[in-house]
Amino acid sequence: RDYHLTLARTGGVGNYSDSIYDLTDYLMEWKGHFPVAMDWGISKSVQYLSKGTVNPPELFGYTGMTPPPNWQDWLLPYLEEPWTLYVFHDEKFTVFPRWEHFAALARAYGRKIRPELYITQRDERIIFVLFTLRPA
Repeated sequence: RDYHLTLARTGGVGNYSDSIYDLTDYLMEWKGHFPVAMDWGISKSVQYLSKGTVNPPELFGYTGMTPPPNWQDWLLPYLEEPWTLYVFHDEKFTVFPRWEHFAALARAYGRKIRPELYITQRDERIIFVLFTLRPA
């Protein structure tokens, strides 16, 4: 019982916080962006909470600390679309780290990373970071 009371008061922590609701609400309201999940635990939750209206493809690869060998090929089509919204966990909550690889790919293709939104849990710790890419 104490657990549920604490959960109701705090909203949960990190990858298990209720900040996923804020992310889902944002993605449902912002029809101009095409979201892609850059870490584990984002896509399926958003799909479920949006009742299937938002379906971000998972572009991280389940390969541990490094992306799969063909990872760049997965991302190339999305680099051409200026309204692709790359959804990452904050580094403290990342499961499959892809940020450094993503930043290197963006540079290699002449793109500038532009932060769009930071989504926090109730104690103001950042959980999700959303980016777009623009020509450099």
